[in-house]
Amino acid sequence: MGSPETNDDDRASELNLEAERYRHAAAHALEQLEWIVGYLRKLRKSELASALDHNRREILERIS
Repeated sequence: MGSPETNDDDRASELNLEAERYRHAAAHALEQLEWIVGYLRKLRKSELASALDHNRREILERIS
């Protein structure tokens, strides 16, 4: 059986990997949202695009 320190290190590693997966997923979702904002602007839905872009920027500020 491993030492408690090894178990703690393993758990910390798992948590770091999980956090990295969440960061990657969040970055990907924000990239998609940026694409949607551009698409809405091309469709001349500027009010909706601006609102979504504002929200996207707020999210970026909070997770940075």
